[in-house]
Amino acid sequence: MSASSMLFLPALLLSAVCSSVSMASTGGVIYFEGAIVESPCDVSVDAHKATVACDRQGQAKTQQFSLQKLTQEQSGLGNLVTMKINYLNPAHTLAVMDITYN
Repeated sequence: MSASSMLFLPALLLSAVCSSVSMASTGGVIYFEGAIVESPCDVSVDAHKATVACDRQGQAKTQQFSLQKLTQEQSGLGNLVTMKINYLNPAHTLAVMDITYN
């Protein structure tokens, strides 16, 4: 095999791979099936507490969480909800509340 054909063959293979990627479909439709079987929890927050209200199997459940205790992860409503506050500044005036609904 000559030196020119040894260089030509890898270049040919590379161009074939690149052209197949560029010809791939860039659009389409994805279909999902299913239903939302329970509505999400409602959360209200005031200066000292967060109140969580959830519907579970047709029953309304409500629990209050102390904002001071939420610096550590807290579970409530029979482990239906887990909450935690992450303060963004030392003055505790800016925060992100993580809520996990099981």
